[in-house]
Amino acid sequence: MPTFDQLPSTPRHSAPSHGTAGFTLIELMVTLAIIAILVALAAPAMNDLLQNNRIAATASAFGSAVNIARAEAVRRSTTVTLCASNDLTTPTCAGSWTDGWLAFVDGGAVGTFNAGDTKVKVWQTPVPTNTTIGAGGFTYIAFNSRGAVTNGAGPYTFCIGGTGGKLRTINLQATGRMDIKPGVCP
Repeated sequence: MPTFDQLPSTPRHSAPSHGTAGFTLIELMVTLAIIAILVALAAPAMNDLLQNNRIAATASAFGSAVNIARAEAVRRSTTVTLCASNDLTTPTCAGSWTDGWLAFVDGGAVGTFNAGDTKVKVWQTPVPTNTTIGAGGFTYIAFNSRGAVTNGAGPYTFCIGGTGGKLRTINLQATGRMDIKPGVCP
């Protein structure tokens, strides 16, 4: 049996060899610099994508509101109006299209929510900041019992980001049909 003096000597705390060490400070800094450059290149494209999605969602929500109002007019066989509404708790037709929308069975003066009118649906769509909605001067859209537009046919534009920003145009035809087209804000 070997004695204590005859055992092979190995250092208790050996220094790591160069091949098994972690990252050096220079390698870490180069990696961080590359990541920073990639993030800087991707940021404008990401902002563009976000604007595109926001304006598409807003125009789509408005298109859904138009379709619901038209369908209710046909289903109920009467005039249904969709108007801009800034007071969504007490239905009224006032404010801007960016505030929200109100659809109602319009039994009185067309385009005005009266005491005898029946509320169909209220939308409080969060319109993104820096968004404009152009309605060609129309404050309401009215559909007759056949689903045709009696007031409000024309283009509705949704623009985010100002000049050169993302644009969606909803062209509402007199028949009640519509199409949505992308574009660039003027």
